[in-house]
Order: sequence, then C-alpha cells, then structure tokens
Amino acid sequence: MRNVLNITGIILACIIISCNSTSKKNTIILPVKDNAKPKTIQSKSTVTLEEAKVDSQTINTNLVYPQFVVRLHNFCVYESAGDGNSYYLGDSAEVNIKIDRNKVWNLSPKTDTTHLLNFNTDFKTTIEVIPTNKADNFKVSYYSKIYIEGFNDKFKLQLSHPYKQLNDSLNYFFKISESIYDGYNSPVINEVKNELKLKDTLIKYKTNEGKMDKTKLLNYKGKPCRISSPSPVYFKIERFKDKRIMDTRFFTIEPISPEEGE
Repeated sequence: MRNVLNITGIILACIIISCNSTSKKNTIILPVKDNAKPKTIQSKSTVTLEEAKVDSQTINTNLVYPQFVVRLHNFCVYESAGDGNSYYLGDSAEVNIKIDRNKVWNLSPKTDTTHLLNFNTDFKTTIEVIPTNKADNFKVSYYSKIYIEGFNDKFKLQLSHPYKQLNDSLNYFFKISESIYDGYNSPVINEVKNELKLKDTLIKYKTNEGKMDKTKLLNYKGKPCRISSPSPVYFKIERFKDKRIMDTRFFTIEPISPEEGE
C-alpha cells in the first residue's frame, strides 16, 4: 500500500479504523475469512502548502482539540516534494492544517479519529498532552491488531485484546517505545504468546523448487502458525474531570520509512 502515486506529491494509503473498544477482558479469538483484507482509502488530493518551507529538523506535530492539544514530539506528517513545497501525508478531509511561526504542523481533527502516517526514520515518539483546563487529567493507551496465521495460509484468526495504558512519565508526557511498532515481537504479541501458551516448533516443508527446507514457527492447538501485528497502532486519549470521563479521542499512527515511499 505504500507507493508513490505521482511526481508532484505523495499520496499514501491509510488504514481507517475507529478504535472504540474499552474492554478489559482477556484475549478473545475471532475467526477471520482467509481472503479478508484491511479496508484502505486514499486521499483524493494532497494538501500543498506554498508558505511551508519546512526545515528537515522540524519534526513536531500538534493535534488540536477544543479542550486540549496532543503534541507528538519527534513526529512529522509531511514530506518535501523537492520543489520547496511540503505535502501532508494523510487524508486531507480529516483535518484542518495550520503551520505556526516555529514551523510546527497543527492539525485540527474534524472527526473523533485521525489517521496519521509518520514519515520518520526514528519511530520513537513522546505524546505530550497540553490541557486548556489545568484541573483535567488524562489517560493515554494504545492497541494493535494481532493475527495468528496458519502455515501456508491454512487458517487465520484475529485476536481482540484490551487497550494497554502508557505510563505518564512527567506530568502529561507519555513515551511511546519503538517496540510497539514491531510487527513480530511487540510487547502485546509477547503477552498474547504467554497467554495462549504458544510454543516454538520446527517444521519441515517442500519449497517451490521441490527441495526440503525447515523453519521455526509457533504451535497453536497442534498447528504450525505465525503471529503478527501489522500497522497501524491505535491510540486513545481520555480526558477526565473529577474522575469522570469528559472526552475521548482516537488517532492511529502508521510508521513509514523513507525507503517505502520511494
């Protein structure tokens, strides 16, 4: 899904999903059709900002909500076209865009869920929540879809699990570890492996050339399988006042390396 569609701008596909689950139950296994694929959409147009002569060191992005701002440190949502213009990597219908004097991109979401592509080589991000009312409190949590796929695509399962809360490291600063983007060894995947007691198994198979080979997989109910967590990662911001939830917003982050955009 990650490819350049024209020479004047970059329009990348975004996976759109609203993440409204607040379940605290254990992992639930859901059947998935073999041919099921995530729904994707593409922006109909790329937002060109003539006034934005964006420095490559400018890598902060703000999500501006009525009662608070979510500042994503070390996170850029744009890419230069090489002609002095910059292009927003995402669905322009979801946000209004302004750039302040410090060249920070301010996105005002029009919907409860915003889908972001992070065009950085370093996926480490810190979420800072800046409240309008200092009496408000916030919780930030994340979720990633988990799949178990049988060897040679013999079966496919989607796992549903609770949101995982991020620690507030310093008064509304929530660090995102790069490991949560690891599609095969994220913290959530390791938790699911332990919960379902998935053990390593070595299998032998015949290659397309007719030769015998072997590979290490996992064992699920006696069947060899792989477990994975494809992008994006889903985030939930909850605003509390006097221990009462006043507002809930969602955004997704899909990391895109520069090589994938070429």
